[in-house]
Amino acid sequence: MAINKEQVFVNGKIFTGRNEEEFVSAFRVANGRITWIGDTSEAESEGAIDLEGKTIVPGFIDVHTHPTYIAMIVNSVPCTVPVVNNIPEMIEALKKHVNFGRGPNDWIEGFGYDESKLADNRTPTAQDLDKVSTTQAIFVLRSTATPAYATAAP
Repeated sequence: MAINKEQVFVNGKIFTGRNEEEFVSAFRVANGRITWIGDTSEAESEGAIDLEGKTIVPGFIDVHTHPTYIAMIVNSVPCTVPVVNNIPEMIEALKKHVNFGRGPNDWIEGFGYDESKLADNRTPTAQDLDKVSTTQAIFVLRSTATPAYATAAP
């Protein structure tokens, strides 16, 4: 199978990245690089791929590990405003975790709190988390994914 070294794409919504509102409707790729952007009416139409109005954005390489973060919190309880507005609501939300009451080897996990947005204006303490459970480990990750608070494993 021959590799096509040049391809034109038309009828799309292509985000240029120059500002938040600039889009074009066509582009050309040659040897793996975008070599032209513009309007579909200006594009070479023979052999062009019709994007049928689909949106195209630049490729992203996420060096900040967001995919890892999502994988890490997939089974966690959201502790974000407006779901959780204060520490007592966080305690109640954590009690709804699927692992609540299962046993000492099953952690209760939450994510996304921001003490500056909580009415209490503070982080949860070990005493707060003990109100969720004293027999299961509890781990709560802040919205920035850097600090976290945990109880000691039983």
